[in-house]
Amino acid sequence: MRIRVKDVLDLLAAKVPENEILEDFPYLEPEDIAACLEYAAAEDWEQQPSCFAELVRASSSTNHPSYHNR
Repeated sequence: MRIRVKDVLDLLAAKVPENEILEDFPYLEPEDIAACLEYAAAEDWEQQPSCFAELVRASSSTNHPSYHNR
């Protein structure tokens, strides 16, 4: 059985605890969730649809208020 990386990321974004994801999808291992996060971190978000690109540009801008909270 398979689950899309996007589905795992959506669950994590919805604040579903990792242990609950693992219970709901018993064929997943903790390493699978880590791999999804690594994939998302390595993704070139600048090449995504404009709504994602705008979000990335805003969050990575030194003028953006959240930048100073890092």
